[in-house]
Formats: sequence, structure tokens, C-alpha cells
Amino acid sequence: MIQLLNVSKSYNGVQALDQISATIPQGQITSITGPQGSGKSSLLSMISRVISKDSGEIWLDGKEINHWKSTDLSRKTSILKQTRSIGLRLTVRELVAFGRFPHSRGQLNEEDHQYMDEALDSMDLRKLQHTYMHQLNEDDTQRAYIAMIIAQNSDYVLLDEPFQQLNVQQCEDMMTILRRLAAEGQKTIVLAHPEHHCAFCNADCVFALRNGRIEAS
Repeated sequence: MIQLLNVSKSYNGVQALDQISATIPQGQITSITGPQGSGKSSLLSMISRVISKDSGEIWLDGKEINHWKSTDLSRKTSILKQTRSIGLRLTVRELVAFGRFPHSRGQLNEEDHQYMDEALDSMDLRKLQHTYMHQLNEDDTQRAYIAMIIAQNSDYVLLDEPFQQLNVQQCEDMMTILRRLAAEGQKTIVLAHPEHHCAFCNADCVFALRNGRIEAS
């Protein structure tokens, strides 16, 4: 479970998040929705400690986020940022291998390859595993990045606008996959996306952000 207690963040004097308090339930899909600049990406980045909070507390499984060792936190949480390097000169499998880095530190073993295979299968990408990323269409590109996150096998999966560039049917298909991942893999999945998105109706829990505050939940 993730608990946010009076969390605030500002950039150059502009308040991005203002005294946010919320509980993100374990083993479910939570949707954080809001317009651009509402603080969605900042919130995910603070939960994974990619950026630091200015004030407040973030508790992960009963331990405040600043008390986690970096190595342990990188295995406990995984985050897919909104900005991605689509033109990477990597194959799909090579990209997915990055998800195992917190565990293998670049020295892949049999267990790592097993997690990679399972992630590729979950995204229906085994047939494309040796294809270069720049050769993929938008749907398969998104699937490849999510497969990388799945391969990390973390308890908490944070996805920042994972459905960008996808049509409605592709979004619904992706939500079906994520629901199965949450149920079968006992994962806690947190999605950040714009307002009125298809993920809004398919999440177990929804938080609406506006002007750095939770407007509704």
C-alpha cells in the first residue's frame, strides 16, 4: 500500500502539488487523472523517488520512502516515464532486458531470461523480440516499454501516460492486460493519464488532480 501524507512539490516557485494526502490500495489499478500540469507525473516520480518531495511523507509498505535503500526501492517499484526514446537502436528483447537491471546489474542469468520471456508473452511480443524498436508501430512500441516494466517484476508498477498515441480499442486491450497483471501477479498498478480517458472507467480507484490538489476521488 502507498500512503501520501501532505505531500507538496514546487518548481521555481510554482506549486505543482499542494498538501496531497491519499491512500493507493494494494493489488488494484489506481488511475490518477487530470489536465496537463496538474501534477500527475510529479506524483509518480516522487513515489519512485526519481525526484524528491519538498515536504510531507510517502509511505510504501509501512516504510517512509526516504528510508528505503535505493537498490531495494528499484526492485520494489518500477516506473515508465512519459518521455521515451523511441529511436533507440535496440531490439525489443534488448529493451526488455533493461527491466532486469535492478536484479542482474547487467549480468543476465536463466531466471532473468525467464522473466523476460514471460513479459514478452504477456504483451504478445515474442514474435517481434528481435525487431529493432525504431521499426515498430506505435502500439507495439508501447507494448515493448510496458514489457520492460513487467520484466522488472516489481510489486508497484507506475505508468505515466502508457496509452499515448493508442486508439480506443488498443487502450482497452492494454487495460485488459494490466488487469490480468494486477490480478494474477498481485501487482499494484498506478496509471497517470489525461482526463476523460478510457482508463478512467476501468480502474478500481480514481484520483482527479487539478491545480496540484485532489479534486475528487
